[in-house]
Amino acid sequence: MSAAALPAGGPGIGAPYGSRGHPALGRSFFLSAFVHVLLLAVMFLAVRFQSSAPTVVNVELWEAPPPPQVVEEPKPQPVLKPQPEPEPEAKKPEIALPEKPKPKPKPVPPKRDPRSTSSAT
Repeated sequence: MSAAALPAGGPGIGAPYGSRGHPALGRSFFLSAFVHVLLLAVMFLAVRFQSSAPTVVNVELWEAPPPPQVVEEPKPQPVLKPQPEPEPEAKKPEIALPEKPKPKPKPVPPKRDPRSTSSAT
């Protein structure tokens, strides 16, 4: 089938018998809205009927109730402050560290005697 043979809107649209409307669109919308309103009404009434005021209970006592038990609070234990531990003495390391070599003293240059230099005059 060629593209020229197809209707202008594509297959199914603009069919040879004309476009068909949606006759049940209004009825389906109304039925859906009605069911939703009915559901909300049932939920509202169900919650409303289930809530009731609390009932009062009357009791006839045959004996006097036992006296309440006195709970003695335990005395707090005195807080003992931990004694500071003496710091351990710094021990010298057991490994002998090499001593740095002492710098060699520079040799002192001998002083020149001004008399020993003779000038050729």
